[in-house]
Amino acid sequence: MEVFVDGRACTTKEETHLYLKHVLNLPEYYGMNLDALYDCISTMRHVKVYLIHWDVIVESLGEYGHQLLQTLSEAAEENPGFELFMEDELEDDVEI
Repeated sequence: MEVFVDGRACTTKEETHLYLKHVLNLPEYYGMNLDALYDCISTMRHVKVYLIHWDVIVESLGEYGHQLLQTLSEAAEENPGFELFMEDELEDDVEI
């Protein structure tokens, strides 16, 4: 599964978690926080996430935005079934 996450949709913590719940198809019981996000994505399989406009996340959410990006990166490092590509790392054959 390929998922495009648009940082422009992440302007508040609540909007960010609602958006991620939707685009990543997270379970209904998703706890809407970074620990819950990590728990959910650390068990995903065959998922490629393309994060575009990630800089907007940091601009909008400040330190929380940095923590969110760190959570996504750490999950990708720990879980080979969850791949994360930042906008400037996109594969040549990926169209946004």
